Amino acid sequence: MTKMVSAFIVILAVAHLAVSGKISKHDYGYDYFDEEFYGYEEMPVEEELTPQFQTSPSKLKVSLGGTARLVCEVKDLGPNTISWRKVDGNESSESVFVAVGPTLLTTDPRFQVSLSDHGSTLQIILVQQKDEGDYQCQVFSHPPVYLTHSLSIKKSPNVTILGRPESGVLSLMEGEELALICQGEGDPEPRMFWHRKNQRLADGNRQIEGDQLIYTRVSRKHSGEYVCTGDNGFGAPAEASIIVQVQYTPCVSLEANYIHHLHTNTQLELICYALGFPTPLIQWEGLDGVPRASNLHFNIRKGKEILLINDISTVVNRTISCAASNTLGKSQESFTTKGND
Repeated sequence: MTKMVSAFIVILAVAHLAVSGKISKHDYGYDYFDEEFYGYEEMPVEEELTPQFQTSPSKLKVSLGGTARLVCEVKDLGPNTISWRKVDGNESSESVFVAVGPTLLTTDPRFQVSLSDHGSTLQIILVQQKDEGDYQCQVFSHPPVYLTHSLSIKKSPNVTILGRPESGVLSLMEGEELALICQGEGDPEPRMFWHRKNQRLADGNRQIEGDQLIYTRVSRKHSGEYVCTGDNGFGAPAEASIIVQVQYTPCVSLEANYIHHLHTNTQLELICYALGFPTPLIQWEGLDGVPRASNLHFNIRKGKEILLINDISTVVNRTISCAASNTLGKSQESFTTKGND
């Protein structure tokens, strides 16, 4: 009986409100109270802003043992949290979180993280080779946003001459092509140069820039020690060298000098210059029957041989030849004496 009375009272109250216009019927079959009756005002909904990075992605190069500072500044950060993670460069492309908010997730004491009202800074001291890689600054918004900094370690240059024989000596035949290629490594990438030790290059230049040195047809003038240099401004420049030997048949020239003395016999000096590679063997021809004891003196020097004939009368009207030979051939020059002048 009590429940029926309570229900009847509620019906009367609703009817009264409907009559007074304080409640209206909705087409969907349920009622709602008039906003004016309850003093309700619609509140504006604050638009949620998406965080935007004020820092651009960067490629940071530091020296081994130096300090790396990775900065991440965000506009409209709001209550969102910034995290740092390192993305491995291996095939698995795994990533490891380094810090979330002010909390470091690594036990490596070289890592530090600091926060500001608009960003986060990850600092790595005493940088090691293993610290190289990509570091992502991520904001836990909806959706999440992130930017990536790349950290690389400066490396001193290193150069290698491709195809260099273990002996360090490259032998070519005259007329063949010479192609020297030098591979340089380092961070930053080194600038490459070629020069010839203790002499200019065959074209007269002191050096050329580039990793390749090519001559389509070589001659004896291309022989020498070639040096490749790599320099990236970090550490000492790196060098590698190779000795180029151009093989050619001997080339001979002969010089004759009469030496006159007032009270003694006239002497004849013959100087034989012989060039070639392999180094040629010098022989004198046309001296058969000429007295040798105290008359013929041979002085061998690098690239030449000197024959001194003390008594010119022993070789009057005689043709004397200097012959030079190696595995590639033979060449000679001759001189005919005239006797006492």
